[in-house]
Amino acid sequence: MFHLYLHPVTLFLVTKNTSKIGVIEDSIETIISDERSFLYQCGVSFLDNIQFDFQNLGDIQIYDFRIKFYLNESRTSLFKSYFSGNNPSNWLINNSPFPDDGETFLSGDTKTIEFVPPLEDDGFESGLTYYLSIDAFNGDDFISQNNSYTFRAQTILDDTECGPYSGTPILRSFAIMFELEDGEFVKFNVIE
Repeated sequence: MFHLYLHPVTLFLVTKNTSKIGVIEDSIETIISDERSFLYQCGVSFLDNIQFDFQNLGDIQIYDFRIKFYLNESRTSLFKSYFSGNNPSNWLINNSPFPDDGETFLSGDTKTIEFVPPLEDDGFESGLTYYLSIDAFNGDDFISQNNSYTFRAQTILDDTECGPYSGTPILRSFAIMFELEDGEFVKFNVIE
């Protein structure tokens, strides 16, 4: 178990497979996140499947999603593209199969989207890092959601190793920002 205390923010990893981030103010702990806040792999955002949250900030809308896999960080060499509007198999929404005609989001709705690419069928190379571009499609336009995720196809071992570290959660880098009473922001970066 690893505890990092930075007043007023506390980050602590409960087990090697879970983590939680909380804020402690006036001795009251508020959980900010206890899912997917810690990435259990070495240097990529996702292993073998992709999972992200999408929030509809507009009116009620039906959405589909597209994930593009690129071979380079500048995202100019496209490897594969998957769109839930063409083929919803391998797509989940809140752990249920993705609907054939898209998913309805009410205003303010947040749902978890998961995609499990057909790794062997589509020629993914184990251990190779792919660079992702994730878009939401509202029926008219593709709306960029994220262009900073990375993906690697491989099996997660029980004892993950990353350089000299083995069998422990691996947090490659993170930053914490505090707002002081005078409105000034202080940012701490921890990078290995």
